[in-house]
Amino acid sequence: MPAENGREYDSITNPKLSLIFGPWAKTEYYFNYGSGFHSNDARGVTTTVDPKSGEPVNRVHPLVRSTGYEAGLRTAIVPGLQASITFFQLDLASELLFVGDAGTTEASRPSRRKGFELSAFYMPNNWLMMDLDYALADARFTDSDPTGNHIPGAVKGVGKFAVAVDNLGPLFGSMQIRYFGKRPLVEDNSIQSGNTVTVNGQIGIKIDKKFRVMLQVFNLFNTKAQRLITTIPPDFPVSPMPVLPTGTSILLKAVLSESIWSEIFKDQHTAEEPIELLNIWSPGNGTSYHLTE
Repeated sequence: MPAENGREYDSITNPKLSLIFGPWAKTEYYFNYGSGFHSNDARGVTTTVDPKSGEPVNRVHPLVRSTGYEAGLRTAIVPGLQASITFFQLDLASELLFVGDAGTTEASRPSRRKGFELSAFYMPNNWLMMDLDYALADARFTDSDPTGNHIPGAVKGVGKFAVAVDNLGPLFGSMQIRYFGKRPLVEDNSIQSGNTVTVNGQIGIKIDKKFRVMLQVFNLFNTKAQRLITTIPPDFPVSPMPVLPTGTSILLKAVLSESIWSEIFKDQHTAEEPIELLNIWSPGNGTSYHLTE
């Protein structure tokens, strides 16, 4: 279509600044500033007519600026503890919103997120480890619109807490709690999704120094969670959708590795990768397994 053809050029400069003070008493303080960008769909940059409805539409900018600020501290003042807290603000010149009907995103209004992130990793001795991560963000559109200023789908809080025990004999285990907070589904925040809390557990035995067998259970207490949620106008004809099962899943693994810590916290605190020898997975609707050479 001629209305979708065109050529557009854009460029952007992204300055950054980082200041770190300390350490004093095993604590350092920092301030970061930086700008970035995201690129919009090229079809929206050149088109002037909606290809489905034929209605005129406004072109979007090729590059959309984002500007972020954060200040916080990192500390190891307590023996065995590594902790940090960060306060942040992120401004977007145009928010990208997910459109469920189309399965894509669309450029929207300018927005601002303010909040904090907390992280703590504590190992008071050689047999106990605790790991905490939590983030809270208030996301709002910054322009004026009678529909409201809440950003649909923007989660307010997420977090996890894990405890692991090892080096007390042949047995080891861990427990992890994960939290996924509420989020607005419409701009005036009159409809919200529910929050979700799930618990995962693990118990195992060390056959020798390197070989371990473990049983992992996901969603231990069979939490009923919403995998997909959206809003539909009351006069829109729809057919009832089936409820997707959640349920508790069980995984039996045989692993070759030096330490339990590498299996539980391998993504954050160690580069060691365990080798899986056996993996039997029971998601509730059947069992599958595989052997690894």
